[in-house]
Amino acid sequence: MAASRPRRIATTITKSDLWHRRSADLDFDGKQIDVGPGQALCIPRAAVHRFDNNGSRDVKALCVITPAAIGPQYFRDSAEVINAAAGGPPDRTKMADIMRRHGLTPAPSSAQV
Repeated sequence: MAASRPRRIATTITKSDLWHRRSADLDFDGKQIDVGPGQALCIPRAAVHRFDNNGSRDVKALCVITPAAIGPQYFRDSAEVINAAAGGPPDRTKMADIMRRHGLTPAPSSAQV
């Protein structure tokens, strides 16, 4: 599923994440980074990125986004599309539409690695 989700470019925000539980893989500007409990990272504006949970357990992180352009509705909208996929890849077109509605830019296809 992870490789099917589009990477995104946060063109209007800077994001800081503090990881609370479990590990996740971060695709950050083409590099794979494993982030885990107690670790923090900053995703600057215009960085191409995607988080993937390649494990079988939920991941939990606290995200601080500035300016506050993305709210709970972004995550609700995304969860609806992901859950509708029933364990398969989420609909990339719907995910890209959600990103655009909430101020994110889907990464160009050539960066979908």
